[in-house]
Amino acid sequence: MSESLIIPQPSPVQLSHAKKNKFLIGRFLDWLGVRGYSPNTRRSYGHTLNDFAAFLGARSILAVEHSELLDYLTELYDSELDKASVALYVAALRSLQKFISLVELPCSGALGRLRLPKLQSRIGGFHTLEEVERLIAATRTPFERALLEVAFASAARIAELHSIHVDEINWGNGGVSTVVVLAKGNREHKLLFGAAAETALCAYLKGRQDGRLFPYSMRHLERAFAAVGARIGIKTHPHAFRHSCATALLNAGAGLRELQELLGHRSISTTARYLHSTTADLLKVHRQFHPHEEDGNAKE
Repeated sequence: MSESLIIPQPSPVQLSHAKKNKFLIGRFLDWLGVRGYSPNTRRSYGHTLNDFAAFLGARSILAVEHSELLDYLTELYDSELDKASVALYVAALRSLQKFISLVELPCSGALGRLRLPKLQSRIGGFHTLEEVERLIAATRTPFERALLEVAFASAARIAELHSIHVDEINWGNGGVSTVVVLAKGNREHKLLFGAAAETALCAYLKGRQDGRLFPYSMRHLERAFAAVGARIGIKTHPHAFRHSCATALLNAGAGLRELQELLGHRSISTTARYLHSTTADLLKVHRQFHPHEEDGNAKE
């Protein structure tokens, strides 16, 4: 384990629980910095966790009980925060639990059992990673392959894909390539894509260095997605690839603030709608916690 992640354990005489809480939160935020989280994310998480520490007062975060967490969430709702904003608080608390587990501090584990609030506006129409791979494998032309690879890599909107110009792409040469497009509200939005998309684009462009990347109508691009999906019996569209990229990044541990920037959202509450579970997540939870799974007696 990296020395930067080791937390010395002061004795109870040396530090009160309130000071220990503050110390723990500080080390957690340092850890986020080591992992490359943006200052905005660290600031947001710090605000949330310090607010929670203030709620606990002299009680220890490590010993927090589920009933105390429910009292805290009740206070958040009473302060007229919407569910999307509460979801951000819950995400920060759950992330802190991951850090606590990583550094192997004894704790109640209650933070990790927090459930995200059910949001009224859910993001639908996303694919699992397996489905994305099947869809990409079902492409038949360099154009189709490049289109799907760039869509999944960049989480671009259909209008953004349509507006990309070849001569504006900053090629990463096997690393991360970028291109700036105009997003909703005439705002600049930087799209990123990696080696797989870059390889597909090179095969598609065949040396072409100017003009629109995909010189077709948006309707034509939408039909290309649908045609690929029809070959393997999966309904898909450009926005499904955008949702799939966002879900994959979030499930892999990306912070909401970073995801907000990658998606080009104005509001973090819009990005919070991606805090949903995939089928794989649900299966994992079922296998881990369902009582019949513990002794192998689950019925078909």
